[in-house]
Amino acid sequence: MTAAEATAADLDSSGASATAHPAQHLRALLASQGALPAREARDLADQTRVRVG
Repeated sequence: MTAAEATAADLDSSGASATAHPAQHLRALLASQGALPAREARDLADQTRVRVG
């Protein structure tokens, strides 16, 4: 079972995961597509256009 599968199994069985947040397994993919973590997005200049979704 992969780490992502283990997290999904934890969430499915108990509604929580003690080891990881589901987004942790997607961060590299999201970063490769230009997504910013919220902590970086909050530093964007006012009126900066962003795509959500």
